[in-house]
Amino acid sequence: MPKCSSRFVNLEICYNCNNKCISCPSPPAWKKHGILPFNEVKSYIDKYRENTLTLSGGEPTIHPDFLEITRYAAKTGTWLGILTNGRKFADKKFAKEAIKSGLREPFIVFHSSDRKLFDAFTGVKGSFDETLAGIKNLMELRGKGNKLLINVKILACKSTIKSLSETVRFISEELPRPNMLLMESLDMVSGALSNRKKTFIRLTDAKPYIMKALDIGSSYNQNIKLYRIPPCIFPNPGFYLPFVYREPKIGEMVGPPRTEIDICAIPEETRSPCVKPESCKECEADNLCRGVWRSYERFFGLDELKPIKYRKLPSWLRRS
Repeated sequence: MPKCSSRFVNLEICYNCNNKCISCPSPPAWKKHGILPFNEVKSYIDKYRENTLTLSGGEPTIHPDFLEITRYAAKTGTWLGILTNGRKFADKKFAKEAIKSGLREPFIVFHSSDRKLFDAFTGVKGSFDETLAGIKNLMELRGKGNKLLINVKILACKSTIKSLSETVRFISEELPRPNMLLMESLDMVSGALSNRKKTFIRLTDAKPYIMKALDIGSSYNQNIKLYRIPPCIFPNPGFYLPFVYREPKIGEMVGPPRTEIDICAIPEETRSPCVKPESCKECEADNLCRGVWRSYERFFGLDELKPIKYRKLPSWLRRS
């Protein structure tokens, strides 16, 4: 069994997708670059085999050599994760083969417990049912003794934010417990930027819905975490510190060459993943929180982020 590294490498193996999500971070211009050939994928796996390697895109499961890629990763001892919409795993045979061949940690995006809202978000009728079936198939395989970590992601997006707490409740009642339930803020690029009236929301406006969802998730004993949602936006921010996702050390993002950037995307040279104000250096959670997506700063600024200070710092948060 490969070991999971704290250093994370994201390998984009294709930019095509079987969904048409309104928040898609991949610009349409990238799709013309198609797929990363299997031999090139193998070379990346060889190079980064000591890291936690996560396949993404686009939708990596529609890469024609996806199962060969998972087999090769397992052969080299690479811990392999995947960022996916989960629809291909609705095919139980495909799900079994993916796990058998070496897939270890899927992150599956689940937009809403409202079927109609979900399908509208993805632009594909029936995507709710397929995604749900895919998650259930993977969880069934996990229950049969496979060493598999299953994580479910929910985006804090304007069009789905009001259903956030019910989505957490639905997942908690309809599915076996995910290893992690991750609530993530939106990277405001490409599709999200084009559809800003349906996607953009300030963290301050999303706050009451996130708080309610955290309460519900906690009541079901979910391992629920916040990604790029700083705890300082909440009242009594110290209470929310344990919910902050401890991000692995970012290594590289590699994939097919991207010579053209869509007009709706932030130029790559300015797209470092996250940012926070200088005042955060005074925050007791500075070593824990990465701040917000850089794209968030572009549209909403950083005024919502304030340093957290304690009279008595919790022992688990003390700086070394």
